[in-house]
Amino acid sequence: MQTIDNVLMLTHKDMNDHTKVPEWLENEYETFSKMVLNPKFPCYFGTLAEKRGEIRYTYVENNDYSKLPTTLASFLNLSRENPDKRQNLTVFFEPETKERPLEFYKNKMWEVLQYLHKNDSSPWPEHVPYDPQHRSWEFCFNGEPVFVFLGSPAYLKRHSRNYGNSLILIFQPTRIFNGFESDAPEGIKARSIIRSRLLEWDANEVDIPADSSKLGEKKDYYWKQYVIPDNNEPTKGGCPFHTKDND
Repeated sequence: MQTIDNVLMLTHKDMNDHTKVPEWLENEYETFSKMVLNPKFPCYFGTLAEKRGEIRYTYVENNDYSKLPTTLASFLNLSRENPDKRQNLTVFFEPETKERPLEFYKNKMWEVLQYLHKNDSSPWPEHVPYDPQHRSWEFCFNGEPVFVFLGSPAYLKRHSRNYGNSLILIFQPTRIFNGFESDAPEGIKARSIIRSRLLEWDANEVDIPADSSKLGEKKDYYWKQYVIPDNNEPTKGGCPFHTKDND
């Protein structure tokens, strides 16, 4: 457990220690872990990382995002030091006191990304467009592109995006997908397995997301994959993100 310099980064062991985490988080993590460790869980990379204790965690209570920038930066640095591990930072948000629609959680995610961007002291990477409306834009932090995955209790059909009562944001540096390009044998095999499992997990209630790309492939408007509709419709409209010079 790392709690210095405004960093709150937890390990698998910490998450199972009731003296280190609030009761609501202990309960939500139990639900999350059981789901990810299920042999039929779509993303077997996530299952493997959870088994090995490679995932790092943090949490947000009372809408206090103050520790997120330093925690995410610390995690990305840790990830660079361990290039052979496909690690992610999973952020749990204190459950809402009443039922909320998916739109609420989507807005919350963009609010968090805006906060992170505002408090990011690293320069934007030169190879990524700074304009959010550019087709190749993607979220960046601490000097590198980061993929964001939203899970929430508002998903009723996409069961693969519902991990319990909490909003969950998963941050992954996109470099961990290197080697899974569309024409790579390992990428072809991984895509086939994951997509097959995804359809089964979602009980064929919805198709593979219309905006999804192949593993290891960055298609246009990558940000649309951060939060996807609970139906088969593509995401419409422009990117809601605002860069610092446009705030």
